[in-house]
Amino acid sequence: MQPPVEFQEDVRCSYPLYEEKTADLDAAGVPPEIAKIISQGWPTSASRVHLFTSSDEKWIATLRHDALSLTAKHYERWEEFRDRFQDLVNTLIRHYGSPFYSRVGLRYKDVIRRAKLHLKDVPWADLLQPHIAGELACEEVRGEIDRAARQVGLRLATASGQVLVRHGLATDSEIKEECFLIDSDYFSTERTETNDVIRRLNEFNRQAGNLFRWCITKRLHEAMGPRPVE
Repeated sequence: MQPPVEFQEDVRCSYPLYEEKTADLDAAGVPPEIAKIISQGWPTSASRVHLFTSSDEKWIATLRHDALSLTAKHYERWEEFRDRFQDLVNTLIRHYGSPFYSRVGLRYKDVIRRAKLHLKDVPWADLLQPHIAGELACEEVRGEIDRAARQVGLRLATASGQVLVRHGLATDSEIKEECFLIDSDYFSTERTETNDVIRRLNEFNRQAGNLFRWCITKRLHEAMGPRPVE
């Protein structure tokens, strides 16, 4: 991919900060010694990533030769994320065509911080459903557990796709607080027409809300201060 000058000009108002980086080939499963040769000795368009960041650095649009993504550190309403991504898709189509997509995905990384919710001394067993808490629900050992992680893949019954759920203990690097991470990656590898992308993402979003609620107890749900959708 050539430097996306026209694409950059179109998104500059919302994403004025630009950076070009080398793709993380190691994360893609390429052996480190081969990744080093590719990135340093044989630079290719496939190894370049173009990052467009909002002025407050809360939104990052990523463009590479085979993918477009949008990352948000925080947003209030799904519609805000959806509309921003729709604008990016429209810009992509305008400059590169893209009649269909071979993979569409939506990923949430939810970090539960007990101190922030005034639940610092509440055991995880009171905040997570038993099928998520696992050994953390066992009084005999939960005080001695310093790491816990699971991964499960599920087929979606009401949407065409799958979700890979990773969950377990994590540590806030700044305040050293023990947290719990629920990482849910929704995706479909079926061919998706351009005009059907947002519908599929809307369905993934609904599924994500249901899954998160399935993971937590009523006590945690209420502590998070849920508000009705207008």
